Order: sequence, then C-alpha cells, then structure tokens
Amino acid sequence: MEQADVESLIRRRRAANLVALVLGVGPTTYLLGLMLELSGEQRWLLFGVHILMAFGIYRMALALPLQRRLMRQALDQPPGEPPGQRLARLLELPQRLHLLHLGVLTVTQVLACIAYGFYFERPWLVLPCATVQVLLSAFLLLVHLPWVEESLHSQIVEEFHRTPKVRLSHRALLWRRLSWQLPYTLGLTLACALAVPYALLSAALPDWSLDNAPLLGVCALLGGLGILSIWRIARQIARGTRLLQRSLEQATAGTYQAPAWFSTDELGRLTTLTTRALLRLDKQARRLRGSAGQLEHSAAELGTTHAQQREALARQVTALELARKQAHQLQADSEESARTVEALLGLADRAEAMHQSGRDAIQQGLHSLASLHSEAQVLAARIHSLREAAGRLSKLTGLVRDLASQSRMLAFNASVEVAAVGAGDEEFSRVADQARALAEHSLRSTQQVQGHLQDMLDALQRAVQSTQEGAASAAQGLHQVQASGEALRQLAAAAEESAGAVRQIAQVLGRQNEGIARLSWAVSNLSHVSAETLRQLESSAQVPLRVDRLARQVLVTVTEREGCPADGSRSREGRGGRRRLLGALLLEQQLTLVLWLIPGALLSWMILGLGTGVAWEVAREVVAPLCGVCGVLLSLMWGPWLVKWSLVPPAGTPPVQRLRRILELPRRQGVVQTLSLTAVGLVALGVCRVRYATEAGSLSVLACAVLMPLLAAFACVPSMLRLEDRVRPLAVELFHRHPEVELPWRWPFWRSLSWYLPYLMGLTIICVLSAVAAAVWHERGEGSVWLLAEALVLPGALLLLQSLRIARWLARQVARGTQEIEASLASIAGGKPRLPGWVSTDELGSLSLATAAIVQELWTLSREAQETNGQLERATQALGASQVEQAQGLARQSEVLGEALATVKEVEQDSALAASRTAGMLATAERGREIRQAGEAALDQALSGLAALRAHVSNMAEQLGTLEEHATSIGTITALLGELSRECDIVALNAAIPAVRAGERGRVFVVIARELRTLAERSGRATREAERLLEGFTRSAREVSGSARESAVELQAGLDQAHRSAEGLLQLSRLVEEYRATAWRIAAAIRQQNEDIARVSLTMEEVTRTTRALTEGLEVSTRLVASVGRMQAQEEP
Repeated sequence: MEQADVESLIRRRRAANLVALVLGVGPTTYLLGLMLELSGEQRWLLFGVHILMAFGIYRMALALPLQRRLMRQALDQPPGEPPGQRLARLLELPQRLHLLHLGVLTVTQVLACIAYGFYFERPWLVLPCATVQVLLSAFLLLVHLPWVEESLHSQIVEEFHRTPKVRLSHRALLWRRLSWQLPYTLGLTLACALAVPYALLSAALPDWSLDNAPLLGVCALLGGLGILSIWRIARQIARGTRLLQRSLEQATAGTYQAPAWFSTDELGRLTTLTTRALLRLDKQARRLRGSAGQLEHSAAELGTTHAQQREALARQVTALELARKQAHQLQADSEESARTVEALLGLADRAEAMHQSGRDAIQQGLHSLASLHSEAQVLAARIHSLREAAGRLSKLTGLVRDLASQSRMLAFNASVEVAAVGAGDEEFSRVADQARALAEHSLRSTQQVQGHLQDMLDALQRAVQSTQEGAASAAQGLHQVQASGEALRQLAAAAEESAGAVRQIAQVLGRQNEGIARLSWAVSNLSHVSAETLRQLESSAQVPLRVDRLARQVLVTVTEREGCPADGSRSREGRGGRRRLLGALLLEQQLTLVLWLIPGALLSWMILGLGTGVAWEVAREVVAPLCGVCGVLLSLMWGPWLVKWSLVPPAGTPPVQRLRRILELPRRQGVVQTLSLTAVGLVALGVCRVRYATEAGSLSVLACAVLMPLLAAFACVPSMLRLEDRVRPLAVELFHRHPEVELPWRWPFWRSLSWYLPYLMGLTIICVLSAVAAAVWHERGEGSVWLLAEALVLPGALLLLQSLRIARWLARQVARGTQEIEASLASIAGGKPRLPGWVSTDELGSLSLATAAIVQELWTLSREAQETNGQLERATQALGASQVEQAQGLARQSEVLGEALATVKEVEQDSALAASRTAGMLATAERGREIRQAGEAALDQALSGLAALRAHVSNMAEQLGTLEEHATSIGTITALLGELSRECDIVALNAAIPAVRAGERGRVFVVIARELRTLAERSGRATREAERLLEGFTRSAREVSGSARESAVELQAGLDQAHRSAEGLLQLSRLVEEYRATAWRIAAAIRQQNEDIARVSLTMEEVTRTTRALTEGLEVSTRLVASVGRMQAQEEP
C-alpha cells in the first residue's frame, strides 16, 4: 500500500475518532454531573475538565500515537512477508483499536472519577460513577467499531482477493465473533440501561432498591430473557455459518454435501444459494466426471478405431500391393495373350492362303478325277467294244477252226477215199495229205488264235475288271476328294470363323489391355493414396493418446463428487416427529404463558396501584380463568391445527408450499400466541377496570395496555427460536429433496436480521426500562415525574437510540456480508464464480473465506479445464484436420476405387467375352480337328483309291499291252490262216483238176475239192474278216492302251496333285493343329487372366471392404471427435 494512502487512512481515522469523541463527551459529562449531584457551575467546570482530559490526555497523549503505530503496523507490508500476514493484521486492526481505546478510556475514566469524587467531596460515588462511565465508554466504542471496519473494508477485500488461498488462524479476543458479539452488545446495552437509572434512583431515593426488589428481579428476568434470545440468535447464526462453512469446505475438498441448515433469515437465503451452488457444482462435477469418463471412453474408442483404421490401412496397403503385382502380372499375361492372338492371326492368314492353294489343288484334283472318271467310263466302253470285237473275232476264229476241222475231215475223207481208190493215185493222196496237213495246220493256228483270243479275253476281262475297279476307285477317290474338299472348305470356314473370333478376341484383348493399363494405374494411384492416408494416420497416432491422457487428467482432477445422503435419523424424525413437535409446541406455549404471566401481572399491579388482596383476587377470579381458557384451551386448539397445517398439507401441495408452511410454523405460532396473550391481558385489564373500579387513571390503564403486547411479544421470542430449532431438520430434509424451490420472503413470518436484531434489542430495552418506569411510577411522590424524566426518559432514549444504531449496524453488517456471500454463491450457481467482496473476523468472515476457497478451487478447476479444453481443442483440431485429410484421401481413394472397380468390371466383362469367344474358337478348333481328321481320313482314302486306280490303270495298260501282243500274234496267225486258206484253195483247186481228170474216180475228190475249196473260201473270208476285225481290234486296243497309258500318266499327275493336296491339307491340318494348340494357349492364358482378374477382383473387394471399414471408422472418429468437441463445453466448471 502506498504511503499516501496510509496517511490518508490515518487522517480519516483521526477525524472519525474526533467525531465520536465529540459526540460522546456531552452525554457522559451530563450523566456524570447528575450522578455527582453537581450544581450548574460545577457541571460546567466538570465539562471543561472532562473535555481537556478527553482531547488532551486521552486523545493526544495516549490514543493517537498508539493508534498511528497500530495502523502503520497493520497497513505496511515488509518485504519477504509470507502471504496472509498483512490480511490477518488488517482484520485484527479494528478490534485492536477497539481494545486500545477501551483500555485507555477505562484507565482515563477511572482516574478521572477518582479525582472528581475527591475533588467534589463525594468519594462514595467514585465506584458507581467509574462503573457507569466505563460502561458508557464501552457502549460508545461499539459505534466507533463499525467506522473502523468500513474504512478498512476495501483494503481488506483487496488483500483478500490478492491472496484468497491463505488459511487464517482465529484468535479469541482479536477476532470478533457474532456468537459473543451479539450477547455482549445486548448485555452492555442492558447494563447501561439499568446502571444509569439505578445509580440516579439510588442517589435520589436511598431506599428505592429495597422497596423494589421484586421489580429488580423482573428487570433481571427480562434482561436475562433478552440476552438469552440474542444468544440463541447468535448461536443460530454461528451454527448456521458453521454448517455452511463445513459444506463449503467439503465442497472445496471435493465432496458436495448440502448444508444441514435452513432458516427464514439471511442464513436461510445463504443456505438456499449454497445448496443450489453445491448442487450445480455437484451436477457439474458429475457431468465433468461423466464427460471425463465418456472422454476416456471416446479416447479408448478413438484409439481402437485408430488401431482398426491402421490395421485396415495396413491390410489395404498389403492388398493394394498384391493387387499391383497381380495387375502387373495380369498386364503381362494380357500382353502375352495379345502376342499369342497376333501369332494366331498370322496362322489364320497362313491358313487362309493354304486354304486357297489347297482349294485350287483339290479343284484341280477333282477336275482330274472327274476327267479320269469320264475317261475310265469311255475306256471301259471301248474295252467293252474290244471285248465284243474279241468275241466276234473268237467266233470267226471258231468258224475258221470249224472250217479247218471240216477241211481236216474232208482231207481225212479224201485220204480215206484215196485209200479206197488205191494207192496208185498218189496225186490224190498227196493232195489229201496236203489238205489234211493244211487243215491240221489251220486247226493248230486256230487253236493258237483261240489261245490268244482267250488270253485276250482274259486280259480284256481283267482290263474290264480293272476298269470297273478303277472306276469304282475313281468314284470313291472323287467322293473322298470331294469329302476332303468339303473338309477343307469346312476347315477354311472354321479357320475363317476362328479368324473372326481371333480378331474379336484381339479387339477384346486390346480393350482389356487398355482396361488393365487403367486398372494398373488406378491400383498404383490407390497405393499412393493409401500410403499417404497411412502416413496421415500415423502422424495423428499420438492424438488419441493425448486425448486419453487428458481424459485421465480430468478424471484425476475431478474426483468422485457425490453429495452425501440425508441422515436416516433426520428422515425418521421428519416422518415420525409430528407428535413430538406437537408436544414441544404445547410445552413452549405453556412456558411462554408463564414467562408472560409473572412480569405482566407484577408490572400491571405496580402500574395500576392495586392492593395485595385485590391483586390476588384478580389473579384468582379473572386472570386464572382467562389464562385457562385463552392460554391453555386456545393453545390446545391452535397447536394441533398449526402442526397439521404445516406437516400434513393437502394432497397435491407443491413442495414450495410445504416448505413454506414448515418454516412459518414458529412465527405463526408466535403471532397466534402473542395475539392470544395480548387478548387475555387486555380482557383482564378491562375486567379489573370495570369490576374493581381502581383508582388508577386512564394513563396507567393505557400504559398497561401498551405494556401487555410488548411483554407478550417479548415472551414469545424464546419459544419461537426453540421451535425454529425443532422444525429445522424437517425443513432441511424437504429442502434437500427439492432444492430448486423459490421461497417467498414474506413479512412478518420470515424474519430478517436487518430488522429482527434491532427489533429484539429495542424490545428488550423497552421492556427493561418499562419495569424501571413502573417502579418509579409506583413511588409517585413529589418530583417523581421529574425524576422519571431525568432518570429514564433522557438516558433511556439515548441508550435506546444508541442500541438501535448498534443493532442496526450489526444487522447491516450481517446483511451486507450475507449479500456479498450470496452474490458470490449466486455467481457460482450461475457458472461465473467470483470472490466474495466481504472479509471480517466473525462467522460471516469465516463463511466468506470458505466461499473464497471454493471460488479459488473453481478458478483452478476452470484454468485446468480451460487448459484441458485448449489441449482438447488442439487435439480435436488436429484430429479434425487429420480426418479432413483422411476424408479427402478416402474420397480420392473411393473415386479411384470406383474407377478401378468399374475398370475391373469392364475387364471382367471383356475377359468373359474373350473367354466366350475363346470357348467358341476352341469349339471351332475342336470341330476343325474333327474335320481335319475326317478330311485326312478322306484324303488318305482318296490317295489309297488313286493309288489303287493307278495300279488298276497300270494293270489295264499292261493287259491292254498284252492284248496288242496277242492281237499281233493273232494277226500273224490270221495271216497264216489266210495263206493256209489260199493254199487249201489252191490244194482244192489242184485236187479238182486231177479229180476232173480222174473222172468218176475223181468225182469224190471233186466234191471234196469243191468242199475244200468252199471251206477254203469260207475260211479265207472268215480269215479276212478276222483280219479286218483284228486290225480294228488292234487299232482299238492300241488306242485303248494309249488311252490307258495316257490315263495312267494323267492319273499319276492327279495322284501327284492329290499328294500335293494331301501335303497342303496336312500342312493345313498341322496349321489347324497349331492353331488349336495356340487357341488352347490363348484359352489357358485367358483362363489365367480370368483367374488373375478374379484375384484382382477379390483383392479390390478386400480393398473396398477396407475402404468401407475406413470410411465407417472415419465416421466413428468424426462422431467421437464431435462428441469430444461437445464435451469441451462441459469441461468448463
């Protein structure tokens, strides 16, 4: 604190001390003059000396130097001083100054009274005067105390706010507590109120105390009741603040337990706000713990999800790496398939060329075979004509043979005739022999011709058979060649169909290669994106651990905070306390009746001036029946009804009404009993006035009428305070069940210390002074009115006003302190805690310290929560950024994956189409294989037939060649037969000549000669015909043989062509087989591709599943991050 501020505070304190001294010197000097019975000049002298002592010795010499020193000690702050020491000094400074001034004034007043007593020759009044002066000084200093506290309040609050965590130790005399401050204040007030009149009356009326001993007992009773009531109020305040402090301290320690206190005063409002604040803190602590638990759970789920995402990404990366390898292998297999298809297309082109050449060769072969077949038919016809010619020739030869046989027979007959004629006829014998020789020769020639002809016929038969077989072979060969041509055509068609299929497969494979290239690019891109996502996920791997660590930190910071349940005994008391409460209520009513009856009757007797006998008669005949009827019967009627009204409300009564009824029960009972007792007193007073016609005037009756309600109200205070203690557990229990209720603070059933303390102190002083006034009124001698005014009115009014000021200050201090604490508690309940702007050494100060501790704890929690929130926010932002990047990566991955899946579908479709085309091509290849086999078999048969045809034609040519030879031999023999015929004709002519010459003997020979000649002619003609036929036959045979040889040559050429066709067909077959093998390789490659595509598809499905799992995990992470973000608001206490 600055030096200027210290000096300013000291100056303000001096000014306040001066004002208080000026205001206190006059009354104390006046009372001291009255007690010393001084005259006017003596009083002025006393006043001057008293001012000199007060302003000189007391103020300048003693009080101010010590006060300045104490204030400097309290306000200065030495370097290195522990925190809290200056706050303790500031808090103790008002009490230290109070004790300082009290001590200095006590010493000064005692010394002054001793000097005054001996100076004015009244030593016996030294002790009464010193006592009264000390009491008045102490009483006046009570007013001086709040000025000090108010002047230091801002510094104390500032220091307290600067060091709110300090724990201050209480010291008995230096720390003012309401538990003794209120009774001390009221006791001091009553002492001053009684001491001053007692001293004045004792001086004026020497026997006053002996004559009014009962009245002094009444004063003592009333004063004791007042002090007891104030003590109970202070005790309630101390107990309530202690329970509130305990609840707040427990809240600071982490256990939120509602205070076991409730009342209708400021502490009741504090209880309400404290309970709500604690309930909010408890709810907030539970919510924080739940949020921390949920945060920990979310962090665990986030870690699990993160681990699952990492595992899924690892699987995805592995699957994508496998897919990349598979795509590369698939691309290699597809390229190999494409190369194989290109080779197959080359084979198809070669097959087309071979098919063209083979088709030409087969067409030529078919043409040749057709020509051979036609020639074979012509040759067969010519051979048939040769056979017919050979048959005719054979007939002619047979004719010639027959003629030769006839000629031989004639020659034999001629020989026989010759023999018969005789041997002399040598010429006939020689002619016969010649004829027979010629006939024999001719017969042998014809037999040779017949042999040749038979050979020729056999050769022709064999030639015909060979021709027939060759024709059949030619036809079969033609058929087989046609079959092989058909096979070749079918092979060509199959090859062309396969070529079309291959071209389609090539197109499909081309699209497939493009798709596989796109797939490979997509898989590579997916691998890159997955690796990037994995890197991002790895970069955010520590975030869930940070969130889990923050959750555990929050769990450690916010411990288990559960409000303790209400005590079971209190619940049992609330459930079964109706009867006990009714008994206590009736007992309190009777005690109140007794406390009102004794002082009321005594004071009324004294004021009304009744005799002893009349007083007892009034008590017996009037007061006792009225008390029995109104005091007891009304109590018995009203008591149960009030208990039932408060404890057994109608069904459906809101909790606020039930709580209000319980809390208003003591005040309502007090009001009812006050009214009842007032009515009893007024009725008794009226009866006495009417029946006994007392000599008391109207003023005495009016005084008694005014005194009755005051005494009734004063007597009801202790019972109301005790009943408040009785119903408080019930109210606390109900309030704890319904802390949200808003209670209406209604006067007069809801007391406030701001008016109740002044009311109670004023009522106590009025009752006590009324007793003294009744005593003075009872004396009613000369000067009694002046004595009453001098002894009671002026000092009593002064003391009453001063006590009301003190009570008002105490009440205002309590109210102000409670308001500050209420504001702090309300700020806690509202979620914006602030330190209470109140510090004192009483119970409210302790409560303020406890409130400050919980506010500080809340600030600490708030800072920790803000730090945690900041870390959570940063973690959430990191997670959010990572998730955004992951979402973008997954979006890119999903897009690329969609393209990859579409590409896989296209590749699968192309692969399926290629497989279908390949299956058709394989079927065509298999059909071509069967066609090839059938064509090869047909061609083999055709070649075999052609070889057999060639053999037949060669054999036929050979047979025809022998036929020509036979024809030549036959021609030679036929020429010989012609010669023999001519010779025979010559022989016959020669025979005819001798026969003619021989005459008769020669007639036989003439006939024979004529017959021989005829036979010769016929044989000649036949021979010539045979020659002619043989010439044509030979020519035909020669032509047929030439044709056969030409056919053999053509057949050899056709056979060579067939061999070439067979070779071409074999080449085409080998090409078809190679085509088939290639097709099988293509099918195997496409099947391998399909398997690769299936594996790639499975891998992509796995990637899709992992991507879906990653997307779901990202959604879960997003929800968890959102929940973590929502929990950030719940982290702030």
